[in-house]
Amino acid sequence: MKLKLHFYEQRLEKMAPSSVEQALRENIQLKVEFQTLRTELKRYKKLLLEGDKALRNVTEERDSLVVNARRGGGGRGSGIGNMGREKEWERELKMRKEERDEWEKKARELQRLLRNGGGEEVEVRPLFLSLLLLGSRSFRSGA
Repeated sequence: MKLKLHFYEQRLEKMAPSSVEQALRENIQLKVEFQTLRTELKRYKKLLLEGDKALRNVTEERDSLVVNARRGGGGRGSGIGNMGREKEWERELKMRKEERDEWEKKARELQRLLRNGGGEEVEVRPLFLSLLLLGSRSFRSGA
């Protein structure tokens, strides 16, 4: 690694001053973008954890409704209503799980890109925009 750094320093010294300035500006720009993406990743991790917690709460609530319905939590008519609500909860749970899986996939991809460094900055922007769109879609649907 030190040898690699040494060769980069030699190449940098051989470059024209304007090229060095341009390389330094680009390096600063990449560092700023890297830090911005790192901050966004932390924010998305926090949102992902909040979503997971909400998903667990919904699952627990659904399970308690199922247990109450099986115990005979009402007359015959209330059992039918509970079944409809149970199916609705199951659909909601499935949708939330799919959203969570999508968030996790995007977060893992962002982590991979951040670990690999700035060489792939072109790929980060579409991924970042898709995360933003996914987040706004989730919050509009009441996540």
